[in-house]
Amino acid sequence: MFFPFFGFFFFIFIGLVAGSVILIIWLVNNFRSNSNYQAPVNTAPNERFQMMDAVRNKRHLLSPWNNYSSADLRSWGSYSYSRSMGGNSVAGKLYAKDGSPVIIFKRNERGFHPAGEIAVCSSAFEYYFIYSTTKISVYFKREPLGELHANGKILSPEGREIGSCKHPENSGLTTANFVEFNSGDKRYTLDLYGRTLATFYVCPKLANMREGGPRLNQRNDTQVFDLHYAATVEEEKWLIALALLGIVLHGYWFGD
Repeated sequence: MFFPFFGFFFFIFIGLVAGSVILIIWLVNNFRSNSNYQAPVNTAPNERFQMMDAVRNKRHLLSPWNNYSSADLRSWGSYSYSRSMGGNSVAGKLYAKDGSPVIIFKRNERGFHPAGEIAVCSSAFEYYFIYSTTKISVYFKREPLGELHANGKILSPEGREIGSCKHPENSGLTTANFVEFNSGDKRYTLDLYGRTLATFYVCPKLANMREGGPRLNQRNDTQVFDLHYAATVEEEKWLIALALLGIVLHGYWFGD
C-alpha cells in the first residue's frame, strides 16, 4: 500500500513542477513580446477633459480677461490643497496686478518623481499642462502648443525648436507665511523665435491673499516677468503659459 500512495504524490509533485516551468516560460515570452510597452504615467484623455471641464465651469467667478494681458499676472493666489496616499492637489484662483481674480487653476501630482497635470482657465482661454521630470507638454484651448524640455528647449507641436526657457534649479527654507531664504538664480530669460522676449523672475512661494511677511533673497513684489518687446499673438500664448508654470508649478511646493 505504501508504494501506490507514494507514487500518487510523486506524480502530483512532478505535475506541479512541470506546470510551474510552463508558467515561467509563458511569462518570459509574454514579457519579451511586450518589452516596448510603458505604463501610462498621466491621466487618460477623457479624465483630462473632465479636469479641464471642472475648472472651466468655475470661470464665472473671474473678471473678464479682455481687460488684461500676461504682463498683468501676479504670483498672488487664494487656494486650498489636499494630500493623500493617492497624490496631492492644489486648486484656487490667481490675481492680476489690480487684485482682480483672472485665473482658475487645479494641479494634481503623484509619485516619488513628481508627475502631474495642471488645468487652467480664464474667461478667454484654457491651458492644460502634463509634466514630469523630463518635459512639460503644453495645450492651449485643448490643442498642442508645444513642449518645454528639462534642458530648457521649447519645441513646436511638430518638434521644431523655437526657443528656450530654463527655470533655475532652486530650493528654499520656508515657514508658514514666508520664504526665509532662497538659493539659486533669481531670474531667467525666455528666448523665442530668435529674440530674448522677456526676463522672468523666480516666483516666491505661492502666497495666499491672506498671508504676508518678508521674502528674503527673492523679489519682494509679485511681478512675474519684464517684457522686452511687444509680443505677437503666438508669443503671448507662451508668455501666459510660462507665467502660469512659474506660479502654479514652481511657486507651490507640496513638500512644505
